[in-house]
Amino acid sequence: MSNLRYIVVLFSIFGCAVLFSNCELTKSVELELPTYESSLVLECYLEVGKPYRALLTESVGYFSAPEFSFINNAEVSITYLGVKRSLDQNTVFDPINERIYNYEASFEVPEDYENEFLIEIEAADGRSARATTKLLRPIPIDTLELEYRLED
Repeated sequence: MSNLRYIVVLFSIFGCAVLFSNCELTKSVELELPTYESSLVLECYLEVGKPYRALLTESVGYFSAPEFSFINNAEVSITYLGVKRSLDQNTVFDPINERIYNYEASFEVPEDYENEFLIEIEAADGRSARATTKLLRPIPIDTLELEYRLED
């Protein structure tokens, strides 16, 4: 009786395999995606006591070949307390934070957590962007404890 059970199970598995092997489990779908229009990408870190620095590049489409293109000849400025300061085009590498910038100014970021900073970009091709931000207050660490655990 047990041999008959194994034969039935074996034929059931074989039958399912034959049945599923004849099924079309994939289907091709063609999508018409809109033409991708690149836009300005700005990466700017305002750190107290460090100069104004920014990286201005251009976005690429998801399915495009990866590329990294600087936007040159743009007017980049940061306004703080009504004083507008221009950033000069200059490639700078920050080895500590492992960042690269293509615009910088010699003015240092002041320690002001109340007022806004306005950054404005005017690219040579007419595209523009602007944004405002405030510095985040640092969170002081009041206690640091080391704990060692022995794993079994």
